[in-house]
Amino acid sequence: MVSGNPADGNFAVYHYLDKLLCAVENINRPGQHMLARKMLKDNFSPTEAQVMQGVDEIKVALASWEAKTTTL
Repeated sequence: MVSGNPADGNFAVYHYLDKLLCAVENINRPGQHMLARKMLKDNFSPTEAQVMQGVDEIKVALASWEAKTTTL
């Protein structure tokens, strides 16, 4: 799944195995690169809708997910 516009040279490609995020490739998106590293480290897989809504939506979803998993 691609976020951004490859023609602009500013995009990210999210790779999933079933519904599990397994890799993110970023071109000219350093903030998204760091977010991707955190998601992969924490085993967090954003939905397609979250990815398409952008980084801010992913950050909100990740924070919510972290809050739920740290209280268990």
